[in-house]
Amino acid sequence: MKENVQIDSEIVHDLLDLACFYNSQNEENVDPYDLFYKSNHLDDEQPLQNTWKNDGFANQLFDSIENKTSRAYSSMILGTGKYGNFERSYELYQQALEAKLRLNVETYNSILSICYNLKSTNEERWDEMMNILKTMNKNQIAPNTETLNTCLMQIFKF
Repeated sequence: MKENVQIDSEIVHDLLDLACFYNSQNEENVDPYDLFYKSNHLDDEQPLQNTWKNDGFANQLFDSIENKTSRAYSSMILGTGKYGNFERSYELYQQALEAKLRLNVETYNSILSICYNLKSTNEERWDEMMNILKTMNKNQIAPNTETLNTCLMQIFKF
């Protein structure tokens, strides 16, 4: 194995996407139906558990990227949100905004989908949703049908 080999950044980002999507697990160990029902969880009595691997390959790969792009942040935000690490997902979102990175609509939808879990009162949840939507507008990110559905789903949980 050669050391100090440069790997194209596109390949690194593709690998990060894959690692975040599967939470650093082999794809054979992931049940897509289980993921669907967990991601569309509506039962407040049993909140989604944080199953994100904080010491997993995705985090190590993200940390190794010197010049983090909006794509790298988006991958991590989507992955951490999908696997229940809402605080980390929101923290990464804030870091991306501070770095003035342009996030895509899917990333904003992911952050909108975790508003309920980030705040403790319905008023705080509503305010956070409005702040995210205003940020989307300010950054000229057009909402899509998923944005509307995500907002409605969050309001349903109130």
